[in-house]
Amino acid sequence: MRVDAERPDPSTVAWFARAGQPWSAAESAAVEELIASWPALDGATIAAVASADAASALLRTAVFDDAWWDEEEGLREGLWHAVTHALSEAELEHRLAEAGARWRLVASGAARRAFAADSALAQDAAAALALAAHQRMLAQLAGEGGRHVFARKLALFAAGRWPLGYHRGRYYVF
Repeated sequence: MRVDAERPDPSTVAWFARAGQPWSAAESAAVEELIASWPALDGATIAAVASADAASALLRTAVFDDAWWDEEEGLREGLWHAVTHALSEAELEHRLAEAGARWRLVASGAARRAFAADSALAQDAAAALALAAHQRMLAQLAGEGGRHVFARKLALFAAGRWPLGYHRGRYYVF
């Protein structure tokens, strides 16, 4: 399935459908490109998570790297600042809220279908997808395009994967 990293149509994507499945060369390359484009992940290796139980355990026990999280938040803040040069903060908040409501609905339904046996994991998955959509929209509004790390991150979700985060030199993707 080919998905537009710039504007995936949330209603036509099989979110989380490839989670736990064997990796293709294209998927590995996409994660490697994401890692290479994100300075906080410099030197990270890809860690494929093979099952919902393993993903759940990782999310409950791992202490994800603060530098990675701080850089992600710094990127988001920088995009917010850049967009508010073109739009008022109220207009930006309105656009994000409008799109966010649609994405939260899509994310919630997709996660419930994919992880019906684990409601906590479904909630985590929905929140992660909604955050990635929010981040990608900020990148888009800032004119950053499909090569921005946030566009790449949402593209992983759109390809059916779930990027979980960075922990001890490894970038985990389910």
